[in-house]
Amino acid sequence: MDVNKNELINRIRRYKEEGYIRTLASKLKSGKIGYSASTLVDVKTKPERIEKAAEIANGHGGVSLNFERSADYNLCLLFMRRMKRA
Repeated sequence: MDVNKNELINRIRRYKEEGYIRTLASKLKSGKIGYSASTLVDVKTKPERIEKAAEIANGHGGVSLNFERSADYNLCLLFMRRMKRA
């Protein structure tokens, strides 16, 4: 693409607003940045308790992100674990 950074960001914003892009994510080679394992965990909780459940999960040192889903299991958590150095 022959576009500068600002133009690319503006296009992405516009495409999201217009519904062409639903979500944008990156995929890391976790081993290269010191992580040996990652696991997605789906949790089923009452909708009125989802913020509290996320807060409790975030208190765990291994949770790197969480997000609400519109499904039976309505909270998704990502756990990541660092490798031990020899």
